[in-house]
Amino acid sequence: MSFRVAFYSPVASITQDEEKARKAKMAIIIERYKEKVLALPINEIDTNLYLCKYQNFWYHHGFWLHSNANFSIEAIMASQDEFQALPTDFFLASQVKSGTTWLKSLGFAILNRAKFKIDKESCATHPLITTSPHDCVPFLESESFLNNPSYANGLIGTHIPYTSLPQSIISSDCRIVYIHRNPKDVLISFWHFMNTLREDGSSPTKIDDTFELFRKGLNPYGPF
Repeated sequence: MSFRVAFYSPVASITQDEEKARKAKMAIIIERYKEKVLALPINEIDTNLYLCKYQNFWYHHGFWLHSNANFSIEAIMASQDEFQALPTDFFLASQVKSGTTWLKSLGFAILNRAKFKIDKESCATHPLITTSPHDCVPFLESESFLNNPSYANGLIGTHIPYTSLPQSIISSDCRIVYIHRNPKDVLISFWHFMNTLREDGSSPTKIDDTFELFRKGLNPYGPF
C-alpha cells in the first residue's frame, strides 16, 4: 500500500491579500449557513461562551473569541457538505486540549521521516522546528483548510465528534487515529488555555465556574 506524503504548508507566512481572501471566503460560508445556525439551540447559561448545539454537541459560531480565530460551526457544516475523503487519508482526531499538538507532531514526523532528515544541518529548518504543528497538519473544520484543502495532502486533524464527521470519512477506508486524555487534565488545560485568550484584560475565569460548565457539557465540541 502506498501513502501520500504530508507536506509542510507555510500558512504562518500568508500575505495580507491572501489573508483578506480567506476571511472573505469564510464570511461567505458563515452567511450561507446563517439561517440554519440561527435555528439551533444556544448556550444561555454563560453568555460569554458563544456556543450553539448541533447534532448533540456544542460548537462556536461565527468568528469566536478573537479576530484571529478560524473555527466555527459553519465551517463544520461546510465540511460535512463538501469534503470528500480518500482511502489514503489519515485523520488525527481529539477532544479539545487532549494532546492534539503532540499527536500532530508525531503524525507529521512519522509520515515525513524520509522527506525531512534529522541531522545537524537540516534539523534547524525542519517544519516542526520552524512552524506550528497546526500549520503542518491543518484542522478539517478550519478556515485554512476550507480555503486550500490540497495542502494537507492526506494528513488532517479534527476535533469533530465521530458521529458528526463528513459521511465520506465514515464510509471510506481512511485511517482515524484518536487520542484520549483524562478529563480532569482536559479541564485544567482548557481552563488555562481559555484564560490566555482574554484580550480585554478582564479577570481570569474561576476554576470552579469552568468546572461547572465542563460538567454540564458546555465546552467546545462537548460534552466531553
